[in-house]
Amino acid sequence: WMVLSLVACVMILALPLHLWHNDAQSALGKLFLLLFLATSALTLSAKLAHHWWLRQRQVKHYWQDPHTGLITEPTLFLTADWLLPLHHRLGTPLTAALFTPAQSEAFHTLNEYLQTRLRRSDILSRVGSHPSQVIVLLPDTSVANAEKMIHLLRESAPAFQAVLMAIPEAMSLPLVLERLQQTQGRTPQPPQEETYHAGTVGIS
Repeated sequence: WMVLSLVACVMILALPLHLWHNDAQSALGKLFLLLFLATSALTLSAKLAHHWWLRQRQVKHYWQDPHTGLITEPTLFLTADWLLPLHHRLGTPLTAALFTPAQSEAFHTLNEYLQTRLRRSDILSRVGSHPSQVIVLLPDTSVANAEKMIHLLRESAPAFQAVLMAIPEAMSLPLVLERLQQTQGRTPQPPQEETYHAGTVGIS
């Protein structure tokens, strides 16, 4: 589209010089032709530019949730494809945490708080279309250390419920997320300001 815009501009700039060297009747016919070509080029370039802009916005929204600023689930799963094998290969702990505010209207406040207080290496993502849950991957963090971190967060964060799970080597992140959500669904509702652990059976 930029090339077409440039061509149209060249046509418009060259038009007076071209007409200067032609008689009136010939110039009039060429005037309409050049104006038609310039208009067509500008119209087509505008349509292509609009299509490019829509495509860029679509790609951005695929990677980042526009409502929260968090990465989307597809982005989270792509990140997990290399993060989980790396941690299992190095033998370092990796914990997943599902945060749910006690009051759904406090979600955005909790989301902003988590983005501010968690480490730069921690990975936050909005969970599906649910407006009130955030999953966090905590690299190099055991469940015990995650509990300590949550205890510190509760001192000034909006009231929230947390469900923790150490990610086992044989489990994919979608299954981990499913286990976290199943556990959260079996906890007292509305969510209480408590920390739960997702295990192979039940909750603790």
